[in-house]
Amino acid sequence: IHARVFEGQVEDTVNVQRIEDEWGHPLFVFRKENEGLQSYLQNVVYPAREAFRRMPSVELGEALLFAMSGLQKLDRHYARKENLFFPYLEKAGITGPPQVMWGVDDEIRAMLKDIQSTESGDHALLDLVDSALAEITAMIKKENEILSPLLLQAVTHEDWLQIAEDSPAIGFAFNGGIE
Repeated sequence: IHARVFEGQVEDTVNVQRIEDEWGHPLFVFRKENEGLQSYLQNVVYPAREAFRRMPSVELGEALLFAMSGLQKLDRHYARKENLFFPYLEKAGITGPPQVMWGVDDEIRAMLKDIQSTESGDHALLDLVDSALAEITAMIKKENEILSPLLLQAVTHEDWLQIAEDSPAIGFAFNGGIE
């Protein structure tokens, strides 16, 4: 509900594009991770899913499970968001979107765990994968269109420096090797 309320409204109030020129800024890194995640989905996960969809077999199911296992790295991305970004939003009185996003992050984590415990030949695998991918894709959109502008409104320069300093302890994901 919060996403629907904010979608399309927040982006108009803040120029998120200025971050695209600030290489190394924590939000720049975060958004680049989303680009890397989208690339991983396009180049690894979706082809494995489509191969399994066309010809369900244990071998193609194993390939799909392997591709999906790479998404476990999302935990670092979500942990940075939850532990380094959300406190600043909450300090600024912005509580709804962080609470909703954290809940969805937890749902995605649970889905990914369920997928990894599914047998590679199980016909339910495809439904589980499709559900997880829909949630992951929706979260990318929420992070880019809702979270990013809110952060730019609420987080000070000094806060960003602290976030940058604390980020390596949690780790990075889908950013081209600095993982």
